[in-house]
Amino acid sequence: MGNPTVTGSASDLLLKSRLEGLGYDVALMDDNAIDRTAADSGDLIVVSESVKSNLIGTRFNSTTTPLIALEAFVYDDLHLTPTGNTVGYGITSGIDLKQGSATVDVYNRANKIGWGDVTDDAMVLATLPGDTNKATAFAYGVGDTLANGSTSRNNWGGFFAHNDGVDNLTPAGWQLFEQVVNQVTA
Repeated sequence: MGNPTVTGSASDLLLKSRLEGLGYDVALMDDNAIDRTAADSGDLIVVSESVKSNLIGTRFNSTTTPLIALEAFVYDDLHLTPTGNTVGYGITSGIDLKQGSATVDVYNRANKIGWGDVTDDAMVLATLPGDTNKATAFAYGVGDTLANGSTSRNNWGGFFAHNDGVDNLTPAGWQLFEQVVNQVTA
């Protein structure tokens, strides 16, 4: 889903194409008019970076459909991170992968990377370089404790790509996106 037209931004169209390549039937939805009933009937909700976070808010908090948020400023509304100053953007092209100790370039050029301060229950796949408290790719499973102390009703995740970041993902960046997709849809 994206903002403000159903045709989607360039990044939204790249995400759509990538998800279709993974076998998903993708419907772009306007963030002003998203119908939660339609979202509940899908296999995966992707909240793209093109949305206006104030239009999303807590709209999906009761859905049981797996969800990935690329818009870091909805992380606290979804209870993926605590409310307050625990989400931000770092300008970099590399992130630390949690699988091993490698730092990989995820963008073809420097760009903003979203991050969140997630709970200990989150599966953290990557962080900002040298700061393990700033998760850039992560997932929560059913039953995990969320930032507000509630229990997750579904598999949710976060992915770092900011604005035109999707347009600039390296193969390693796309691989990390697919890891988050696989984690939340498992």
